[in-house]
Amino acid sequence: IPTDCPQRNERLGWTGDAQVFVRTASLNFDVECFFKKWLHDLAADQGRDGCVPHVIPNVFDDMGGSSAWSDAAVICPWEIYRTYGDKKILEDQFDSMKAWIDWMRERSYKGSTPEDLIATAYYKYSTELFIKAAHALGRDVAEYENIPAEAAAAFRREYMENGRVKNATQTACVLALYFDITDDRAATATQLNELVKRAGHLETGF
Repeated sequence: IPTDCPQRNERLGWTGDAQVFVRTASLNFDVECFFKKWLHDLAADQGRDGCVPHVIPNVFDDMGGSSAWSDAAVICPWEIYRTYGDKKILEDQFDSMKAWIDWMRERSYKGSTPEDLIATAYYKYSTELFIKAAHALGRDVAEYENIPAEAAAAFRREYMENGRVKNATQTACVLALYFDITDDRAATATQLNELVKRAGHLETGF
């Protein structure tokens, strides 16, 4: 299983960590079979409602449905496909990917807390990847096509003003830039630069 840090009790298949390092891992090592197996386990542990546990195999029972962590259901198969070019992983995981997107879709309230900021950004990003996966497989996902633009617009309406994130953190600026949400990249990048200079270092976590 992919793990978090080995020096404490984090030796579990954390989904958040996996989706962060899957691209790097797949470019540096031959992890195609490894991730195919782990993603099969993810789909097996995924709830009937589409909720994805925080760790795979799931040993917590009541932990799951968190943005960035559960988005591994979409991000990991897409990145493995990008690296190795085999559509079978998309085919195998497509129902799991769709189930997670639908879980988010049913719960997307676009609120004002930092957690909702992150959730809205990942909702946009994962849905984009899901649409790309569907196109690669020749599947019709017309009902999902408008979601990324709608999520980006909601993010900008709720959290941004004149290309700058309101009550900004470095993480919020990075998400707005990397997920292509901001409509003024220069202003957002300038804001991020200011925040990093003020702190003296990165404060985004992984």
